[in-house]
Amino acid sequence: MKICNLALVCLGLLMLLSSIQLEILHHAGDAWTWIHIILGIFLSVIIAWHLLLHYKSRWQKLFSKQTKPKIKIMAVLILLTLVTGLIATAHWLAGYAHNAIGGIHGKLGFLFLIIAVTHCFRYRKFYMNKSKKHA
Repeated sequence: MKICNLALVCLGLLMLLSSIQLEILHHAGDAWTWIHIILGIFLSVIIAWHLLLHYKSRWQKLFSKQTKPKIKIMAVLILLTLVTGLIATAHWLAGYAHNAIGGIHGKLGFLFLIIAVTHCFRYRKFYMNKSKKHA
């Protein structure tokens, strides 16, 4: 769990930096776009791993009444970000041009990352206390 969370924080920060860089430079070039795409793939895999560790085979619990609204919002946002990212990537590969779906993807991604950062801050004490017990 600790490795997964550390990977989430590191990749999340790299993705945030990559996103800001692409937003500032707009058409940043192929190398920066590929870096963003590769980071997005790794981040998606680590997010799936994180959810698997928390929910195991009970994926339906993610959207149950007991699940906090912020967790549900994060789940929907990451799915929308992933889908729009796949569409934007396919469009970019077809013509190496930015499009409206890429803009939507960027806004959804930023919103997800902001909520994810607050999620990390909310649970930081839990992980700090847990690591102290094992030290």
